Amino acid sequence: MSNQSKTETIKKRNIIDMALTFTAMIRVFEKKSKERITDKIYELSKKLEEIHTKEQFEEIHSEFCHWFVAEIKTAERILKNKARKEARPASYGHAAKVFDIVMKVYVYYSQLPTKSAADLLRPWLHAGVDTPMMKYLNDKFPSDTVSSQTVEQIDKKAYEKLQILVQRDISKSFNGEIFPVQFDDVMWNKLNRNERT
Repeated sequence: MSNQSKTETIKKRNIIDMALTFTAMIRVFEKKSKERITDKIYELSKKLEEIHTKEQFEEIHSEFCHWFVAEIKTAERILKNKARKEARPASYGHAAKVFDIVMKVYVYYSQLPTKSAADLLRPWLHAGVDTPMMKYLNDKFPSDTVSSQTVEQIDKKAYEKLQILVQRDISKSFNGEIFPVQFDDVMWNKLNRNERT
């Protein structure tokens, strides 16, 4: 491997590492999870240049989420009421949020793996659903609510329904002019920062 290839690999792994920190989810998982998640996402990121269809992207998304649920556990925690919350397998919601936010940073913000690949992938990136966005979507579409109240409670079916609601709100509130990854940014700003910009 040439020095240039090594530096490119290090750059990509560093961006994935920063993106994992950006998710604010790593503290939820057992120690040493971050390294394992970084390795898996880096492995999958190598496939991004070979993708030509939305279905291929969805396969990578699904592969990551199924791996995550099988391999990553939440950390044991002591709750505010002093009760102990045992470690347990991570949920599909945890997995999807981690992958969606990392892909937002890696592809949408950083234009990786290449600019042309990022341009192709951008419309297929999902919104990184968090608890405030779930509440917003449930309030906006009361006849189509998802029973999950937290990311931890989201299973694959609820996740898919939430992504459909994201698309519906994009059509209704943004005239279909933005992508789910952009909706994620707009809503995060609106719901978590009270639109300071």
